[in-house]
Amino acid sequence: MSIRQLVTESLRNLYNHKYRYLLTSILLQVFLMTVGRFVLSSVFRLALRLAGVSSLTQENTFEVIGQTGPFLMLIVYSLLVASFIFLEYICLVYMIVSSYRNVEIRDMLKATWQKIKWLSGPQLFVFLSYLALMIPVGNLGLSSPLLERFRIPDFITGELLKTDLGIVIYYSVIGLVVYLNIRLIYFLPLSVVNDNTPWENVTQSWRLTRQNKFRLIVVIGLFTGLVAGAGILMTYLLSIIFGYLDNLWNNIALQTLFYSLVKGTIYIVAFLNKLVTIEVLVNHLLGADEADQSIAYVTLSESKALPFRYPKWSKLVLLVTVVVSVIYNGVQLYLVNLNKEVLMIAHRGDTTAGVENSLEALEAASLKGADLVEMDVLMTADKQFVVIHDNNLRRLAGRNWNVSEKNLVDIEGLQIFQNDFTSEIVTLETYVKRAQELNQPLLIELKPHGDEPDNYVDLVLAELKRLNIKKTDKVMSLDLKVMEKLEQKAPELSTGYVIPLQFGNFGNYSVDFYVIEDFSYNEIIMLSAEQQGKDLYVWTINDATSLSNYLQSPVNGIITDELALFKMEQASLLEDDSYFARALRLLGIRE
Repeated sequence: MSIRQLVTESLRNLYNHKYRYLLTSILLQVFLMTVGRFVLSSVFRLALRLAGVSSLTQENTFEVIGQTGPFLMLIVYSLLVASFIFLEYICLVYMIVSSYRNVEIRDMLKATWQKIKWLSGPQLFVFLSYLALMIPVGNLGLSSPLLERFRIPDFITGELLKTDLGIVIYYSVIGLVVYLNIRLIYFLPLSVVNDNTPWENVTQSWRLTRQNKFRLIVVIGLFTGLVAGAGILMTYLLSIIFGYLDNLWNNIALQTLFYSLVKGTIYIVAFLNKLVTIEVLVNHLLGADEADQSIAYVTLSESKALPFRYPKWSKLVLLVTVVVSVIYNGVQLYLVNLNKEVLMIAHRGDTTAGVENSLEALEAASLKGADLVEMDVLMTADKQFVVIHDNNLRRLAGRNWNVSEKNLVDIEGLQIFQNDFTSEIVTLETYVKRAQELNQPLLIELKPHGDEPDNYVDLVLAELKRLNIKKTDKVMSLDLKVMEKLEQKAPELSTGYVIPLQFGNFGNYSVDFYVIEDFSYNEIIMLSAEQQGKDLYVWTINDATSLSNYLQSPVNGIITDELALFKMEQASLLEDDSYFARALRLLGIRE
């Protein structure tokens, strides 16, 4: 099929079945976000319960998967994730296929059961590998709502992008992932319409895209652009209409309706992008099957598609879903507000004014009014403490030295470079004294590198006491054992546990506060911290939308590199707290 034929036929089919497609998508969304998430959550909690833990973190991952019961339950969890996502695409692909040709439900169910059985064997790992490949780029619009929270954590990409080599590695990997997604774009449709194994469909998609990949990109890109443009235009028109109806922008009923309609528009745009991609792929496969006998359809007959009607109860489900969504949106709009108590925490100081962890960055952060300045502490070979993030000094000092293998005399005063700034490595004593002169509270992160002596905690505690650390200062670490020992020996210190990745609730750890990465944050985790009476900080929040969202959340502290942006967003929230402004912020739309 030519591009023109492909576009024309796809548009015609989408228009002719628009209501059926929309209703199917909403019912699927409701099913996945209720039944799907409930089942997955229950199985995951059971795995944790069998392991005797309340959450899966970097500290206990190997302990959990090393037990037979929890490991098997996590395999079941993976199978269910794959099955739910596969079920979603079975429904979407068959919905489109059945608009062209007759689909026998009995054959479809039989084929579906065979595919689910494949997923319970080694082919599960093929399917899961494909899902993992989808995460960085959303597989050109084919990502599932069950995967919407999964992405590459910012603490990984952020550190990579701080070096030239890291930038090359990051963009090379992203480029490779994009290329693989393009070459495997037929994988999901093929997995539905034929009786091949997942691996066979990987190889078949690779073959099918050998010559057609650029045409597919053009067609899908054209559709996506049109749909996105229509969504932006609709949002703009809605803002004009509701601005006329509510010129003060503060009528809760009207702004709830506005918020709901824009959210609905965004949802429809996202769904249409997915549907358009599947429509184009299926249309191309159906047009290619006469010339390509390797596309073995197991559920199609030669007869034309039969009329399809949803049962009457489906409309009730749709109505209830819409009503509940509007009520939820109204409550959310009413309750969201600026958290005036949230702490502004400078990540390694103000790195827009100096090298990270330098005295210049400390001074600049203090000048900008940081409530806490986060900094990193490493131990040298002669058991002294310096302020630096990396054990290896290649990134900042250009030397392939490990702090843990050098004495203080080798490290102190060593020049470090970042962006256009130059500074030098200082001792913990020098840094703390300067902070005390500035009356600047610190968030001290201990970074054990693995070669510390057995009395590491005693040495740390002795140094902190010698430096007369104030009650306003806090200490934290990725190493839970270190922090719990520190809490036990010096309960007067404010201690925190840094958790890069967490799934589940907080355990009852012997610390005073938690620090989690943005990737792991959700309302349930916040509630878990509140129930324990402990503060929760999030890191590293640097973009305007995320800062705005967290400033309106119950978190106790936000660790950021962008202090000026933090204050700007804070001022904006104070200046305009109308329901319209709240709606735009919740939608991630900048005025």
